[in-house]
Amino acid sequence: MTELESALAAFLPDQRWFSGKGRRIGEVRIEADVPLRNARPTLHSVVAAVAYEDGGVERYHLPIGHDFGFEARSLLARRPGALILETKPPHEGVYYDATADERLGAVFLDMLSRGATVDQLRFHRAPEWNQTLRGPGKLLDAEQTNSSLVFANKLILKLFRLLQPGENPELEVTRALAASGFGACPAPLGWIEGLGSTLGVLQTYYAGSVEGWRLAVERVADHYESEDPGNFAEEARELGSLTAELHAALATALPKVSRGNPDLGRLSARLMGQLTQVAALVPELAPHQRAIEEVYAQAVRGVGPTVHLQRIHGDYHLGQVLRVGQRWMVIDFEGEPARSLEERRRMTSPLQDVAGMLRSFDYAAHSPLVLGEDPDTPGPSREELDRLGRAARLWIDANRTAFLDAYLATASSGGWLPERPELLLRAYELDKAVYEVMYEARHRPAWLTIPIGGIQRLLGETPATVESPSNPPQ
Repeated sequence: MTELESALAAFLPDQRWFSGKGRRIGEVRIEADVPLRNARPTLHSVVAAVAYEDGGVERYHLPIGHDFGFEARSLLARRPGALILETKPPHEGVYYDATADERLGAVFLDMLSRGATVDQLRFHRAPEWNQTLRGPGKLLDAEQTNSSLVFANKLILKLFRLLQPGENPELEVTRALAASGFGACPAPLGWIEGLGSTLGVLQTYYAGSVEGWRLAVERVADHYESEDPGNFAEEARELGSLTAELHAALATALPKVSRGNPDLGRLSARLMGQLTQVAALVPELAPHQRAIEEVYAQAVRGVGPTVHLQRIHGDYHLGQVLRVGQRWMVIDFEGEPARSLEERRRMTSPLQDVAGMLRSFDYAAHSPLVLGEDPDTPGPSREELDRLGRAARLWIDANRTAFLDAYLATASSGGWLPERPELLLRAYELDKAVYEVMYEARHRPAWLTIPIGGIQRLLGETPATVESPSNPPQ
């Protein structure tokens, strides 16, 4: 490997958007290096292939800047994690993640506005984008699988990191929805393509909006103080209606299958396969495996002879919706980035999205109970934990009911609900919770009680009390 490639092998595992955490990198090879700016600081759009010691290769999009002197030192003082490689004289300077440099973010916006073509990269501008906005791109500091640059609080450029061959669903789906007239998602104003993948999408930025997750968690905190489980119910009801409208629009804008049940065998195999794998790795799930398998079997037997299949959001939860004024907007149509594009484009039941949102209510209600504060500060007592657990269940029930009633009322005339939607919905909720068990066991063990408790409730069992990580049981 070259010096830069070796530096990338050390740099990548520390990035929040890197999907290979926990895997040992064998080597990194730069597949493409497209210069976008030759003046100082320079900007290159790099695609690097990451080969793992246990097999498999992933491709990553890496905008890389190069600079030296006071400006470089000042940048890295503010963003030390952006440093990739520091070189010594006579070619002294630093290579760094260009998304941290607002000056270089402006280069992407300029090229999109001009519809430029540079080597293998093509910058597209949608006819609907009639602004002449120019200026620096500020990196949005959020836990994401991509990197987003915000321009003057009006535009946001989402730069995809983990690349897969073909058009990214974020571009494909939002373009189709915009063409169908669905107005509750940001339409693509521009996009970057090349090297066999979609590299970025430019959209409207909703300054002053509130993420659904943040709003819900705030309402949960208020509920724990005032005992008002319905304090998010109106928003949940509106979200249920909008979710059904989204599914109707997706069915109109993209392919669907309205007859037959070609997906049931595949669905059953996927559900059982994930359950078996996770139960073998996470002992806390094993006692529930047989009961979950029976729910899956009931769902496959009970959904009826016809199942409506279509494109869905694919990664639907409170973090994927924004409260803009008095309405909801749906964002982030990439689907689950860890899945292949083929899997993300696969048609399935819209109830999978519904299940994802219902699980998100569960997480919002219980997250305050597992978020440990200062380890030296005593956590809540067992009695307080029991009270909060009961309060969490009341909040969840109120918002599940509001969301589901509104969704089913709107979807009932759409023709996509199976004969007994509750069976398939319960199976999808359990499947989502099983996935959460694996995730939490690997990344956030203190949160494992949330999906395990959710599984117990879905199975009609009594969940154990959520323990505070900062306070041992008393």
